[in-house]
Amino acid sequence: MVRERGLVNMAIVGNIVTAWSWFGVNMLEIGLHSYGFMASAFIWLMIFVGIQIAMVGLGLLPRQYWRSFRKTVQAPRRPAPPTAARA
Repeated sequence: MVRERGLVNMAIVGNIVTAWSWFGVNMLEIGLHSYGFMASAFIWLMIFVGIQIAMVGLGLLPRQYWRSFRKTVQAPRRPAPPTAARA
């Protein structure tokens, strides 16, 4: 059901989930897994999440906008020059 582009987009979303699991839970200031709120880490985490969401957005673009799926027009080939026959 999910092809190459969908799998890549799901992997990027997995990056977001993993980053939140490692760093975001620590910033909640509640519970056993909170070791102190880090305001600067929150900013960097949100920048990372924003970049990842932008990458998912690029991955969802229709194929016509992807350079790798565009049909290229090839120049016609020139015929090979005649070779001299050896006697």
